[in-house]
Order: sequence, then structure tokens, then C-alpha cells
Amino acid sequence: MNESNYFAVTLPESSKVVTIVARKNTDSIEILHHAVSRTEHFMGGKIENALPDAVQAIRHTLPPCDSNLVVEATYLGISGALSVQVNAENTITIPPHREITQKDKDLIDESAVPALNNQLPIGYQLLDYVPLHYYVGPEEKLNPLGHRGDSLTVSAVGVAGHSRGINALVDCLSRASLETAETIPTATAAVHSTVAGRDEKHQAVALIDIGHSVTTVAVCVNGKIISSRSFQSGGANVTQDIREILQAKDPESVKIKYGSCVPS
Repeated sequence: MNESNYFAVTLPESSKVVTIVARKNTDSIEILHHAVSRTEHFMGGKIENALPDAVQAIRHTLPPCDSNLVVEATYLGISGALSVQVNAENTITIPPHREITQKDKDLIDESAVPALNNQLPIGYQLLDYVPLHYYVGPEEKLNPLGHRGDSLTVSAVGVAGHSRGINALVDCLSRASLETAETIPTATAAVHSTVAGRDEKHQAVALIDIGHSVTTVAVCVNGKIISSRSFQSGGANVTQDIREILQAKDPESVKIKYGSCVPS
């Protein structure tokens, strides 16, 4: 095996940390290792006060030393309270009566980044963005190429991450001997992987990720992320509601007895 192909995805969540080690083949990704470590040290504000424990939780998810799996790069997935959505528009002037070219489109796509950066809350950094809609003059165009107008506008959506929280997580990975290659929003990554190559990519798709204490909803239309929101409510709240409203001493048994997942 070529060790240089090994990479890891680490997902710190409010109640656990998950690490997946994989190898990229020619046309597929092979999962080689998957582990979960239960911990609450990754909840907002706790990690900086319990750094050694957080590092140890990450180490528990790594392959054993004798497994010959040497991780070369790690991708840090963030969600929940560490991420926020921003929206922005930017416009460039086009000489009259000239068709919009690929160079114009590339220029307006690139200009979306500083426009989104101007909308970021203090202490956040832009992680991912998608140009959503284009306007040639006042008219909206799905693809602006070939149309004529005196201006080209892009409307873009971005996902930003809390810089201090991300830096603390990167520090944890470093202390666990993992080098962070990139920080990625898990909501947008999940949508891309879910709709890729499927008929739904031409429709409106909502992906709902219910975690322990945070629920994330990402909406994708025509293969593009148009909205990503996180709510401070998750599986723990559902369990507590079952316990209080149904007066159930064992909420998990109620879930098993009455819960269902029916595809339709």
C-alpha cells in the first residue's frame, strides 16, 4: 500500500469526536479505519479549558500504532455553533453591447470572496462559498455567458467558521500528531456527497443532520448550496422531551419500541 494516499477526516461534535481514515483510489475512496470517542470536551467553550482531554479523545480515534496506517493529511470538519452562513452581492461593469465572456464570469466569481469577507461577523473566517445567481443588468440569468448588458452581478452564499474555535481544534490535531490540510463545513460537504451523480441534483434537496445537541439543515438547489443553518437543539432534547412528556424512565426503550424509519 502507498502510505502517501492515506488521509483522515476528523469531526469534533458536541458529544463525540469521529475520525475516518481512508485512501483515495482512481475512481473511489476506500474506508480503512473508523472510530468514535465519546466526550463532551468539544462543546462550545470547553475545549480551551480541557485541551489535554480533547487531544486524548482524538488519539483514541486514531489507528493503532501497529496498523501501518500513516496519516499524511487531516481534514477538519466543523458544524454547529462553530459555523455561520453569510450572503453577499457584487457587481462589475461591462462595456455596452459586448457579450459576457468566461473571463468576466471568472472575475465576478472571484470578487464574491472579498464581498463575503466584508459580511463576516467579527472573529469568523470564510471556509467555503458558492456563486448562486447572476444578473446581467437587471435580468437574472442561470448562466450569464453569451448575454449582453452593461453590468454583471453575482449573488453568493458562504459558510464561515469561528476562528478561535477552529484554531483550538487545529491545535488539538497537531498535539495528536495530525497535520490539518483543510477545514471544511460538514453541512456543505454532506450535501455535495449526497446529491452528486443523482437525479436530485437538479431539484431542491434538504439534508438534515440531527446531532446530540445541534441540528444542521442544508438546502441545495440545482447542485448548489443556497442555505445552511444550525440550531441548538438535537437528539438530547428529543430524549429529554420523551422523558418529561411521556414520563418515561427509559427514553431509549421508547425510541426502539415506537420509533421507525420508513423510506418513501
